[in-house]
Amino acid sequence: MADVRSFTVRSMHSDAGAIVQLLSRYFTRMSEAIHAHDGVVDKFIGDGLLAFFGEPDDTAADPCVLAFDAVAQMRENLRQLNEELVSEGIEPVRIRVGLEFGRVIVGFVGSAARREYTVIGDA
Repeated sequence: MADVRSFTVRSMHSDAGAIVQLLSRYFTRMSEAIHAHDGVVDKFIGDGLLAFFGEPDDTAADPCVLAFDAVAQMRENLRQLNEELVSEGIEPVRIRVGLEFGRVIVGFVGSAARREYTVIGDA
């Protein structure tokens, strides 16, 4: 999980279109880092994102190592994005990241009309 720190306050003082553009830029950079380390971006939740590692190919490298490496890349991608934002006169983005390890069930959940590939479990 990752989310933007103080996002609610930031969005209250910004144009909605500018917030959408900012989130799109941010999510692009974070997704690139996750995908580069064989992660799956499960979903975007407002300013947050949920990703997981080790599925659908659980024979790949250690998912913990992949997740930690992805976070390191996310931090670097964020640093680069923030340089661009500051040069454009936009306040830099700060994030929080939480990692959890454990067994989960991965699969499709939903209704006949709409289903999502996701993870379910305490981890």
